Amino acid sequence: MGVHDPNDPPPPYYFNDVDVEEPYKGEAVPDLIVRTHPEAPLPVVAPQIKQKGASSGSQKKRCCRTNARCYGGSGAGLLLFALLMLAIWLGIRFGTRLVPFKMAIVRHNDDDGEHTDKVIPPVKNNNCPSNAIDCDGVADCSDYTDETNCVRFIENGRLEVKTARDHRFLPVCYEGWNQSYADQTCAQLGFRESTLTKIKITGDFVGLALTYNSSQFIQGVLDASTSCPNNEVVSLKCVECGKRQSTSKIVGGQIATPQKWPWQMSLQLNGKHTCGGVLIAHDIVLTAAHCVLSPNDDETEWAVYGGMASLTSPPNPYQIKKIIINENYNKTTHDSDIAIIILQCPVTFNDKLWPVCLPPTGKEFEGGALCSTTGFGATGHDDYSNDLRQVQVNIVEHKICNSNEMYNGTVTDNMICAGIEGGGYDSCYGDSGGPFVCEAEVWYLAGLTSWGIGCAEAKWPGVYSRVSRLLPWIYQNLQKWAVNGFVSC
Repeated sequence: MGVHDPNDPPPPYYFNDVDVEEPYKGEAVPDLIVRTHPEAPLPVVAPQIKQKGASSGSQKKRCCRTNARCYGGSGAGLLLFALLMLAIWLGIRFGTRLVPFKMAIVRHNDDDGEHTDKVIPPVKNNNCPSNAIDCDGVADCSDYTDETNCVRFIENGRLEVKTARDHRFLPVCYEGWNQSYADQTCAQLGFRESTLTKIKITGDFVGLALTYNSSQFIQGVLDASTSCPNNEVVSLKCVECGKRQSTSKIVGGQIATPQKWPWQMSLQLNGKHTCGGVLIAHDIVLTAAHCVLSPNDDETEWAVYGGMASLTSPPNPYQIKKIIINENYNKTTHDSDIAIIILQCPVTFNDKLWPVCLPPTGKEFEGGALCSTTGFGATGHDDYSNDLRQVQVNIVEHKICNSNEMYNGTVTDNMICAGIEGGGYDSCYGDSGGPFVCEAEVWYLAGLTSWGIGCAEAKWPGVYSRVSRLLPWIYQNLQKWAVNGFVSC
């Protein structure tokens, strides 16, 4: 958690083994600044900047002292640097276009303890017969993709469903609904519980009414109706979330307690903290894709810890059942930097372990909003923090963050920027995959710590995966997992 003394030099940083004295300000900003902690076996991409007030010379000296390959100002180094900049620009400019089809990497621990690698492709026509119909309640495709992304939640938990006959997301009439339908809807999305309420909406609208048909999918029991009786529609929550015991205001850089941020998780490889994670349900944790991307890591070597404020006194770990990496994650641009972790056993909620809420569909967090990020990441030195730390940062408007003065067009629509004017407070390496949360009526997960240039620099805010834009992918993959039934211990 980058909270820096301006008089301290920045931690060393690496840019593909080449020293960078000043941030590149060509057509595209180089974002592949990979910072590997001395004790961490996995590289973590996260915001890390040259500290304000530190000279270029001191930064280069620290980099050379820790980097085995230091080219300095030699002609060979300049040539290599120029070639590297060109390669990165080409990767950012064309990277996503050069790979027309990517596979979702799924690492899975079988019930008998054997480790297997599975690959789930994204939506492709050859998974489905030619007569497949989306959202009709019948799984025509082998990977169920014709029946995913048919359910969503908007403001106030209002349930909207898309059916084959209407092809629009419509509210669901409350008349006839009961807890059984609510449970079916949430189970379809990979959640173990549900809370059913009703709300009124005004104006003329088309709603969905029950047909009382039998279907594995909730969209199969609904059909369009001209109106809903009394204008009452279904409001649904699939998990109690977003509340915490302590509601006191925080100051950037404070040591935090687990009661304040009960959704904060520590993702550890071979017993060493590597990245953060975010609890969103009993057995579901989100993290950054780059944290778990290495194909050489056995899932049995990973563990997730929660409900703690210090790495020195961890509780019993939660073992991982399955990791699903976003198939659209781009290692060059860091677009779609998100992964789902399914735990082998569900956690028991308490004041130290509580999920954060996923944002409703369509909810965007405005520029200038003051939100919070937490983690066990670096505090400006060469080591992670043993204590959970918290800082408040302001959301930076997308067009400002993408301007020539900042990231110069490299921040995609799936990213959100946040920092403090003047710098000094930021997430840092080791915080990757951790929560960036904003408070409304509850605490919502606005982002996952992803990348940046340095830590706590005024002109280079931290960049986070924008969860609101990645909701369809989250729900689609949770639904694919739920088809096989919930995890049992």
